[in-house]
Amino acid sequence: MPPFRWIALCAAAEYAGIAVAALWFGVIAWSFGDPESFPGRIGVWLLSAASGVLEGFVLASLQSFGIRRLFGIAHDRATLIVRTIAAAVIGWAAGTFIPTFIPFDAPDPAMPDADPPLVALIVFAGIFGIVAGALFGWLQSAAFAGATLRREWLVSNMLGWMVGLPAIYVFAQTAGDFESWTVRIALWALGGALAGAAIGFATGLALLRCVRRGATTGLPVL
Repeated sequence: MPPFRWIALCAAAEYAGIAVAALWFGVIAWSFGDPESFPGRIGVWLLSAASGVLEGFVLASLQSFGIRRLFGIAHDRATLIVRTIAAAVIGWAAGTFIPTFIPFDAPDPAMPDADPPLVALIVFAGIFGIVAGALFGWLQSAAFAGATLRREWLVSNMLGWMVGLPAIYVFAQTAGDFESWTVRIALWALGGALAGAAIGFATGLALLRCVRRGATTGLPVL
């Protein structure tokens, strides 16, 4: 069982990161609405992707603290932060692309305007989570020394995000049913906390395995 403090740390990181992202989306919606021009949508999309800067920074900073204090694993903190921010920005850019640009297509009068079925949403988010986890795991793993630790970190992130991202999507869809941005942000943040806990559990197991096998030596702790 991974240390509870590590799981709580990852949950807190994603709680704060997703809450900030939701707040940022609210600011974008209030400032720009739903632009009709293509350049306007490009701008909104780029601004939406920028929410990954704060999320990535918070996640990597707290993970770095936990990796050093709870597991004593050597890693390059600056590399972890920079690459986590990059992964988060790419992830948000991919995740917001369709919602931003699909409205350009003329709606089909025969199709009702409804949210996707819950099961379909979870399956899609799970698949996207595997891809996102691979991206996070691959980029972040450069902060560690040793092929074993890097491989464990990659696989555990894929598993964690596969479970965690559906929580973010489900709570985000539920949040859309409410007019209040306070409620929306709270629901987004709750989904982020559940996602962070899943990521923390999976990565915590991987870190424990590496510590017990002595596969964590290399770079000095920064």
